[in-house]
Amino acid sequence: MGKIDIRNMHHILVFYRFCFSLRRLSWYWRLFIMFHAFAVLEALLIYLTILGKEQGFASLLLLIGILAALLFSWIPALALEFSLLLVYLGINITLKGWNGQVVPSFVGGILVDIFIVATIGLLLYVEESRRKEKDLAALKDQFIANIHHELRTPLISLLLALDILRDDGHDMSDEEHATFLDQAVFAGNELQRIVDNVLDAVRADSDVSAPLIRVFELDRVVFDVLHHIDTSDHALHADIPEDIFVQGDPQQVGQVIRNLLSNCCKYVPKESQITVRIWRDDAFAYVCVKDRGPGIQTDHIPLVFQKFSRLERDRAGSVQGIGLGLYICRRLIENMGGRIWVESTGVAGEGSSFYFTLSIADASPISNCT
Repeated sequence: MGKIDIRNMHHILVFYRFCFSLRRLSWYWRLFIMFHAFAVLEALLIYLTILGKEQGFASLLLLIGILAALLFSWIPALALEFSLLLVYLGINITLKGWNGQVVPSFVGGILVDIFIVATIGLLLYVEESRRKEKDLAALKDQFIANIHHELRTPLISLLLALDILRDDGHDMSDEEHATFLDQAVFAGNELQRIVDNVLDAVRADSDVSAPLIRVFELDRVVFDVLHHIDTSDHALHADIPEDIFVQGDPQQVGQVIRNLLSNCCKYVPKESQITVRIWRDDAFAYVCVKDRGPGIQTDHIPLVFQKFSRLERDRAGSVQGIGLGLYICRRLIENMGGRIWVESTGVAGEGSSFYFTLSIADASPISNCT
């Protein structure tokens, strides 16, 4: 037996991966590729037919079937290939006239195309299944590592505060004692927030805990978060008017603000400005958390609120995360009847602005933010 040329196998594999990557294109562009490939091949066959040398070259139409199977799933691929074979049949009859071999040739071509599309479709399905299994395994490993990192920081803070209270609590003033207790409680709440995030995310969407809706002052919740979260490495600017009463769950709103501020502190350069701004109109209160970090590219914006989603730039960086924070923010705000979104140009230094809304609960004077 002859030896297999590994270089040729490599070229075939590269071509296969290139064609399969074209599936990411829109339907329009894939159809554009198919029709132009068919047009070029059909033009060649017409030219050879006019010269009387088309014998044997009609089998080149199998390439169109292979291309269709690589660009589309099997049902659209068969439908498209069947349509193109009808076009070929009509052109062939026009040029050469009707004869008894037309129908058997056409049926034979359809059967061969079904075999090709089914075979390639099966191979693509196996390849896609293997890729998904590999991605899930990598995601599981990353998830475990990130959960360990996320839990470690508040756990250390909690244990440290409790150790200090145990060893030196009797010598502390009431103010110092209260400070360390607040630190322990806040760290405990952070642990609960992380665990709740994970539990909410792995459940079905309908099982996410419903908010306990009531009327509260938005500024008090925001200032409480700002008082406890560490923003000492950044320049924090707050524009928070008083007496804006909203409807929602104050604990969940605080969780959203903590997540947004935590992302800012993790992903933007030190000493850069972080702005927290609140304003309202007749129906809604608006909260904006803006940073001066690297920003988010426009085509990546739809991904940031998806479950377990992290941008490729962030996965390659040193900042750990499990990709749940913004997903949970979206679920919580939507459950309270609000809306959350992000605006960014993707230009480094211009940063990102995360917004969310809550329903106004009173008729207090309107305060706009510019």
